[in-house]
Amino acid sequence: MKNAVVYFFALIACMFSSCDNNVTSPDRTITLNSKLHQLFYWGYSDVATRAPNIGASEGPDVLYPCWINQNQIFFYSAELTNAVTHKGFFLLNMDSQNFSFKDYSFYPFENDGIFDIKNITGSSKFLVSARQNNLQKILLIELNGNGTVSSRELISDEWKPGSVAIFSSGEEFIFYGTNPQDNLSGFYKAVLRSTGAVSYIDLLYNITLKPNEAASFAVTKDNRYLIFGQDNNSRTRVRFMQLGIDGTDTTLKVIADRGGSFNSVAADPANPSKVLLNYGFPGDAANVPQCHIELFDLYSSRSEDLDVRTTKFTARFIVNKNPCFSPSGRHFAFTAGAFDGEGGIYPLELWIYSNVQ
Repeated sequence: MKNAVVYFFALIACMFSSCDNNVTSPDRTITLNSKLHQLFYWGYSDVATRAPNIGASEGPDVLYPCWINQNQIFFYSAELTNAVTHKGFFLLNMDSQNFSFKDYSFYPFENDGIFDIKNITGSSKFLVSARQNNLQKILLIELNGNGTVSSRELISDEWKPGSVAIFSSGEEFIFYGTNPQDNLSGFYKAVLRSTGAVSYIDLLYNITLKPNEAASFAVTKDNRYLIFGQDNNSRTRVRFMQLGIDGTDTTLKVIADRGGSFNSVAADPANPSKVLLNYGFPGDAANVPQCHIELFDLYSSRSEDLDVRTTKFTARFIVNKNPCFSPSGRHFAFTAGAFDGEGGIYPLELWIYSNVQ
């Protein structure tokens, strides 16, 4: 990401009740989808710089949102305290009626990098794929009332774990990794006991994925299917795959074939047939980004591009990733940054897409 040399930022939460008005930057006029609502970013207080997607905001990225309940969203970022930057988790409170920002709580958590975060439904616990001391692990994270984080290692670095997906019960999860005993790579199912201990159940599917392909996958609400993406060798096309995991259907099939490379997927917590497919071209000095978030129906194979980007002047596309449904399935949160036209992306901000059909 393209960050400013001067790491000065103040908290601004900007909310547009409707984003269908034109936003004028010094040189361009852009129009946003009316369902887009900007919720949170680090930036300057000048009103002119609050306009989204014109390369004005500065500060750290907002990453991996998890919509916990109708009024709270959890994400990973950093803040500046006494001239020192601290990494950690943010629990953001908002008005669910108009998506306006209220306040947030910060939970410090230092690490070498976060790769994925999934919430255990109805709790303050999360499964986090992270790198600590150059070792990649899957951790059980819990937010404490005193502003601290409790952490327990679930999957160690010897498994070379990728991402993680949680079953609707919250007692089982799937992770991608390589068994250190027999060197088999693929999707593994594990049971998370009330004590915090983990039992490895079985290898669900033997498959070798590229690092970016192992970075995001999702389990449908009915716990029947695992959805993930696979790039071709040139990363110019992505196939979205459906793997049966409930024992009644163990087939692997392609559900969608799209241009671009794989980013992430999300399963609707209220509807077992609906998933979000996130993919596209990130953009470079010669080509503008073309990023998409698509609503896909597993039963009918019908799809709808949700137009999560600018609708005019395509060199200012929003580069989007990490969609996460609200508990009702009516909305989703995602992160997005502005393309600067020279191959760089301005810091990722937190957005809401309302009224998913």
